Amino acid sequence: VYGVAILYTVGPYSAIAFHSAIAFIILSIGILFSRPEEGFISVFSSADAGGLMARVLIPATVLVPVLISWAGLAGQRAGWFDASFSLSLTVITTIIVFCILIWNNAQAAHRLDQKRAIAEEEMHKAYAQLEERVKERTAALLESEDRFSTIFHSSPTGIAITRVSDGKLIDGNESFAEMIGYDQQEVLDHTSIELGIWKNLEDRNRIIEK
Repeated sequence: VYGVAILYTVGPYSAIAFHSAIAFIILSIGILFSRPEEGFISVFSSADAGGLMARVLIPATVLVPVLISWAGLAGQRAGWFDASFSLSLTVITTIIVFCILIWNNAQAAHRLDQKRAIAEEEMHKAYAQLEERVKERTAALLESEDRFSTIFHSSPTGIAITRVSDGKLIDGNESFAEMIGYDQQEVLDHTSIELGIWKNLEDRNRIIEK
C-alpha cells in the first residue's frame, strides 16, 4: 500500500502475490466466523449495543488510518504538499472521521437502549395487568366457591359429590347424610356402593357411560 519494501520483505523472502494475500484474508475471516457463538466473534455478531459498536468501529479502526495515510503519502509523493502538511492532514482527518463514527455509534446505541427501555416498561405494564387480572379471577373464583359451598351445604335436598373411578364420596351435605342415615363425616369415608346408594350397580355404570 505504501510502497515500503521493509514492511513486506524479510531478508531474501519477497512479498506474496496480491490475490494470494486476499485469499489468506478471506480464509482467516472464514475461520473466525465458522463458530460465531464462541470467542470475540460472539460479541462481534451479537445483536446488542456491544455487537453494533464492534461491527462499526473495528473495521473502521483497520481501514480508516490505512486509507487516510495512503492518501496523504500519495499527495506528498505527487508534490501537492510537504511531509508536515501530510502528517497534519492525516491526523486531523483521522480524528474527524473517528469522531463522526463514534458519535453515530453512540446515537445507535442510545436508540437501542431506548427501545429496550420501552420494551421493558411495556413488559412490566403487561405483567402488572396480568397480575391484576389473576387477582380479580382468583377473587371471583373464591366468591363463586363460597357461593357454591353455601348453596351446597344449606340445601334441604341431599347432595353428594363422588369420584367417578370408584364412587368414593368427596363431599356431601347434611341433608344427604340424614337421608342415608349416616353422620356427615362418616359419609366421606365410604363409597356410594358401600353406602348402598345404588341398588343396581349397572345403573351407575350406565349413567357414567352417558
